[in-house]
Amino acid sequence: MGLCASAQDTKDFDSIPIQGEDKGDNKQAKPQQKTDIPIESYPDGLSVKNGCLVGSPIHKEIVFDACFTNDPFVYLTCSDDKTVVRYDWFHGKVLNRWNFHTKSVNKVRYAHQLDYVLTASRDTTVGLIKLTDTQPTLFKGHTLNVQALDINPVDNNQFVSGSRDYSVRFWDINQATSTNNFSIHQNVVTALKWVPSETCVIQTSEDLIMRAWDPRMSQPAQIWQDGAYFALCCDVSPDGRYIVTSHNGFQSTGCEVKIWDRRKPGQQPLSVLGGHSESVPACAFVEENPFNTYDPADDENGELGDQLNGQGSLGVRSSCTVDERRASGMNIKISYMHHKDAKPEDLHEAHRNAGYVPVDEQLYVVTASKDQSIKLWDLKTGNIVTSVQIEHSNTHNALAYFPPTKASVQTLHQAQKQYIQSKRAKSADFDLSSVPNYIKNPNYGFLVSGCVGGFPSTWGVDMQEHDLILCHRNRRPPAQ
Repeated sequence: MGLCASAQDTKDFDSIPIQGEDKGDNKQAKPQQKTDIPIESYPDGLSVKNGCLVGSPIHKEIVFDACFTNDPFVYLTCSDDKTVVRYDWFHGKVLNRWNFHTKSVNKVRYAHQLDYVLTASRDTTVGLIKLTDTQPTLFKGHTLNVQALDINPVDNNQFVSGSRDYSVRFWDINQATSTNNFSIHQNVVTALKWVPSETCVIQTSEDLIMRAWDPRMSQPAQIWQDGAYFALCCDVSPDGRYIVTSHNGFQSTGCEVKIWDRRKPGQQPLSVLGGHSESVPACAFVEENPFNTYDPADDENGELGDQLNGQGSLGVRSSCTVDERRASGMNIKISYMHHKDAKPEDLHEAHRNAGYVPVDEQLYVVTASKDQSIKLWDLKTGNIVTSVQIEHSNTHNALAYFPPTKASVQTLHQAQKQYIQSKRAKSADFDLSSVPNYIKNPNYGFLVSGCVGGFPSTWGVDMQEHDLILCHRNRRPPAQ
C-alpha cells in the first residue's frame, strides 16, 4: 500500500504501435501511411503528429476523473485500475503513481494551498497523500461507494465527500475526523462542488433533488427539484451566483445541461440546454481570458511578429462550419464545429436553444458527453460556440479546466520563441503548419478530459477564437 512509482511503471505500454490503436474496433486493418512518421520526436516518449503531442498510456482501465495541480502542464487522473497518476503532459512523464486503494478510484482532487492529493474510492474510503509521502491517510466513515469529493478552496484543511450510502460528510484534516454527517434516505450522491468563498456545498443526487449544504445547519440550506433525469456533475461560477448541472440520459432524451440561479432556490432552472445525444458526465465553467500578455512586438528581432501576421497565435484556424481533420498516425478523426458562419440547417447543434434565459454576465460552460463530444457554450446567448467530436475515442467521463495564468503564458511564449528560432536556424523557409498545437497560442487555458478508453486528452482553450485545440493525447493501453 502507498506505493509511489515512477514513469518506469508504464514501460510495458511503450511498445504499443500508435497505428494499431483502434484495431479492436475495426475488422479490416487500415493501411499505414507515410504521414504517420512523427514530425519531430521528443524526449520521454513524446512525439508530435499533426501538431498533437502523443504519449504512452498511463492507465490500463477507464479514466474516471481528472484535475489540474498548480501547474497547468501537470494533472492528476484516477482510474478503474485502482491507481492515481500525477502526469506531466508537457514532457510526457508519469511523475507519481499511487495504488493504495483496493478498488476503483472514482474522484481525485488537488489541494492547491497545501500540495496534497485527495481521492475517493469504491472501497468506501477517502485517501489523502502528500506529493513527498509514500503512505496515505485513509478517512473511513462511509459504508458504500464514495462517488463525490471536493476541497474547500479557501481552507484546504476541510473537504466534503458523498456516497451511495445516502450521506454527505464534512471532514477536518487537522482533526482527522468527520465533523458533520448529513444523511437523507435515497439521497444517492452523484456530485459535490464547494461554493467559492463560502461554507456551502452544492450536491446533486439520484433522488432528482439538488441541495446546498451548510455545515452550520442541520438541514439543507437550499433545495431545487432537478427534473426527470438526475445530474451526474455540477459546477459553480467563480462568483458563486450560478450553477451548471449535466444530466444522465440516452438517445437525446434527458442529455441536458441546466443553468441555475443560486439566488433563487426552489425555482426552475434559468434554461435547459440541448445538444448532446447521450449522457453528459462532466461540466465546468470557463472564464474569458482575464489578460492577454502576448504581444508580437515582444520578439526582439521583430521577425516572430511578422510570421504571426500580428495575430498573437500561430496557424489560427480560419472560420468554418465544419472542419474534419484526420490526426494521421492516431487513427482518429476530429470534427470541429465552429461558431463562425455555422448554419443551423447544416449542424443541428449550432442552434440557439429555444426560450433561453441569458445570464447577466459573460460566462461559458464546457461539457463532455458519452456521445464522444466536447462542447463549449456561451451562456449569454445559449449557443454552442464550438463542438469537438473525436471518433474512436470512446466516451468522455471527466473534465477539468485550468485558466491561463501569467506563468503559463510566459512558459508557452518562451517555448514558442525557442521552437521557431531552432527551426529558423535549420531553414529560412520554416513551415508554420508544423508547429505543435500546444504552443500555437501562448494565451491558452487548458482542459483535460478523461475517457473510457483509458487515456486522457489535453486541449488548448482559446477564448479569443472560442476554440478547442487538441494538444496532447495518450495512446490506448494494450487489449487485455
